Amino acid sequence: MLGSNVIRGTYFDGKTSAHKAVEVHFGPETIRILGLEYTLEIPLGSVDVSEALGDTHRSIRLEDGASIDVPQSPELDRIGRAQTVFSIVDALERRWTYAVLAVTLVIGTSWAIVTISVPIAAKHVSAAIPVRLDESLGTNGLKLLDRLYFKPTGLAEQEQSAILERFRPIVHNAQGEHRFRLEFRSGGPLGANAFALPSGIIVITDQLVELSANHEELAGVLAHEVGHVVNRHSLRLLLQSSATAMLLATFTGDMVSLASLAASIPTVLVQNSYSRDFEREADRYAYEYLEFANIPARRFTDVLERLEASHGGSVEGPLGYLSTHPPSSERAEDR
Repeated sequence: MLGSNVIRGTYFDGKTSAHKAVEVHFGPETIRILGLEYTLEIPLGSVDVSEALGDTHRSIRLEDGASIDVPQSPELDRIGRAQTVFSIVDALERRWTYAVLAVTLVIGTSWAIVTISVPIAAKHVSAAIPVRLDESLGTNGLKLLDRLYFKPTGLAEQEQSAILERFRPIVHNAQGEHRFRLEFRSGGPLGANAFALPSGIIVITDQLVELSANHEELAGVLAHEVGHVVNRHSLRLLLQSSATAMLLATFTGDMVSLASLAASIPTVLVQNSYSRDFEREADRYAYEYLEFANIPARRFTDVLERLEASHGGSVEGPLGYLSTHPPSSERAEDR
């Protein structure tokens, strides 16, 4: 039986392919190699040991070019010269607490990138993108949504004209270069809804008009949607959902290439929802307009409560108006 300071290995002379089984005895200051024609006794300081990596074999390298292939052993760590990255990896690999910390660090970093860094980057990138790109996103997006979801409006011309009269002062002093347009549609499976496309196209469904008690309530909803456009929420949502394109635009300055994302906006709007931060930002815009227009803020809150109730308290599925909106009671407190 071998002692703890003795290991078996395979000796290679470094000159030919010949090899020989040997025993390596570790002393305080030397190693002795038995099994050759003669016994070798070598100072520890004159040998080198390959880096530890898991349970793989290591190599004791001698000054004359010879080497001894040996299994992993604590004795080898004692005579190894310099600590390298491989030995550090090996040490980490043997301590599960380090592995857990590493995984936690990766998860935490990923979370921070997705929830903090990407939205911040999207906000800055969107500010650098010309409004003319928004027009392409909006026009193409509405065409596809008309094909997939909407039906022609059933509202009377007089009703449409009256709502347009409410819409014009909302967009008259809106910041930015967007050319706003109000579109009426029957919501079909989407029901009572209103939403904004990046170009400044605001869509309101017949069902939402029927749900509202008066046009002052609709003014609050329309101002909320204009707030989404002014703050470029749809574009920022698209950028966040297309992080690769956003990063390319950030580092190369190639904003024109983002036009290729135009076909993606309907899918993004259908499958994703605005964040609550976006919704609160649009709410603030709506309440500021209502105060400016001398319309009671309660008008907006009333229609939100009614809309919430009509959808059973929440909305699931495509373009759910309330899917990420804060509860109406909370939004009234935020104003």
